Amino acid sequence: MINETEQQKPHLSPSSIGQYLRCPTQYMYSKVIGVRVPPTASQIKGRAIHKGAETNFRHKLETKENLPIKDVLEAAADEFERGAADVELEENEDIGQIKDTTIKLTKLYYDELGTKIQPALVEQKIVIDIPGSNYCMVGIIDLVDDQGNILDIKTRSRTPSQQEVDKDFQLTVYSWLYRNFTGNAEAGVGLDCVVEKKAPEIVRISSKRTDADINRMLNVSRMVIHAIESAVFVPNHTNMMCSPKACKFWDVCHRDF
Repeated sequence: MINETEQQKPHLSPSSIGQYLRCPTQYMYSKVIGVRVPPTASQIKGRAIHKGAETNFRHKLETKENLPIKDVLEAAADEFERGAADVELEENEDIGQIKDTTIKLTKLYYDELGTKIQPALVEQKIVIDIPGSNYCMVGIIDLVDDQGNILDIKTRSRTPSQQEVDKDFQLTVYSWLYRNFTGNAEAGVGLDCVVEKKAPEIVRISSKRTDADINRMLNVSRMVIHAIESAVFVPNHTNMMCSPKACKFWDVCHRDF
């Protein structure tokens, strides 16, 4: 599915398109200029939980057996330590406490969902030409279970609404990529959310994607490509994430604009 021609083409991913839609200027600093910002504690926590789940699913894909929990937690801890070296902590954050929470949430996901899922695809990279453009779409699907459900693992501070999942751009891209990769429609799509709150919980919110959803996603993707090629990078000051705490590009953006 990935050939030499595709590798030479410019490419976008669901996350990069999502970033442009949230704020074109943020996309410009991140992807065009290449301004580097340190990861947040939430980001390294999410990556570590994800790595624990991925490690179990890769083992399970080959053996159909769950990896012992100690190996899953070790994988998560190792990933956390790799990210912790560069993390930028908030004033009230403690790296030790964050690591402890990460390990607890990794175990919670393993116990409540990870042990029950038999994977068919794990961290599957797919590259497809975006019709009507000279770009490729690159996506890495977290997980497809043996029933054909596309599942994306997320760590959240609150449970997403059904409407959010129904409109989730990344899941629509994954649906399109999966159909091209396998030649079959998926059974469904969903978010497996590790919800961090006073009493943490694991929540799965399922959805479906239609041909109309995919056509709309492709139309939006082509419009984003046109805007990027036209160097349209207008700051989105109305976005709820436009704040010094939520956007790492706040200072440079308010210097330049």
